[in-house]
Amino acid sequence: MKTIYSDSAVAVIAKPAGMQSQSTPKGDGAPDVLAREYGCAIFPVHRLDSATAGLMVYAKSSAAAAALSRQITEGIFKKEYIAVVHGVPDPPVGEYTDLLYHDKNKNKSYVVKRERRGVRSA
Repeated sequence: MKTIYSDSAVAVIAKPAGMQSQSTPKGDGAPDVLAREYGCAIFPVHRLDSATAGLMVYAKSSAAAAALSRQITEGIFKKEYIAVVHGVPDPPVGEYTDLLYHDKNKNKSYVVKRERRGVRSA
């Protein structure tokens, strides 16, 4: 895990694939590592699947977490996803959409074929 930016309110890190974006019972999630490194409480304000690498923003206080959460809700804080693919998609240009269902019991998302309760367009 590499710190990209840090100040008194936030830390931006490059989370590697395989690391949890939230605290874990073993204490090896990104917030756990950051809390030991910075010596303060760390508050996740968004998530990234453990199998995915990418930039994460963490708050260093509950006030900063509330402000960042408000920015996410208001659409000020925006997330962008970039995928790496092998080969050439067919067609090579366009928009790909799917329906995703998040199973809260398994804490996993799945592509599904029909809309129903809990299904979101992606």
